[in-house]
Amino acid sequence: MANFSPGLTGLNPLDINSIYGHINIHPMRDPYVKSAIDTACWELLGKVTQQPFFRLLGGKRQNQVKLFKVVSHQDP
Repeated sequence: MANFSPGLTGLNPLDINSIYGHINIHPMRDPYVKSAIDTACWELLGKVTQQPFFRLLGGKRQNQVKLFKVVSHQDP
């Protein structure tokens, strides 16, 4: 798995495009790594701007969301 931390250290997590630029130059062996970093940056932006995460991503579109995949709590 690529090690993102040395290049991410010191970057502004609110400048999401800079974070993407850094992450996208590394080969992705685990696509979930980028997702976790992406979500963390959006959550921080929401805290700073006092807005919920969903509003930053365009707002509420519907009252229910159909669940397509679940994460098992059982051992693999």
